[in-house]
Amino acid sequence: VNGRAKAVAAGQGDEGTEWVSVSVNGATTTLGLDATGRVVRAAYRGRAAVGIASVERQYSDFKAVNGVTLPYVVKSTIDGKLTQGATKAEIESVTIDEPIPAGLIAKQ
Repeated sequence: VNGRAKAVAAGQGDEGTEWVSVSVNGATTTLGLDATGRVVRAAYRGRAAVGIASVERQYSDFKAVNGVTLPYVVKSTIDGKLTQGATKAEIESVTIDEPIPAGLIAKQ
């Protein structure tokens, strides 16, 4: 597809999630969208701690930061199973378009 994305409806998931498969150059990721169109899940087959596997990320605890809504919790599964270790990431803070302190970037 020469770097152009192709999206195809892939059915409904739990809790009203709509699945859309997006392919670019042979790599496909299936996105789960909630009723507002926000991405709440992403699933793909690719590299994982166990080798090539089915990987799914579930996004939650969305918060707005300077007008941009971001997930603060990401839960991961590999081949449908929670794995030991880093299966859940919780973001403490996000900054967007913060002012740059004077003197941080100086001409030399």
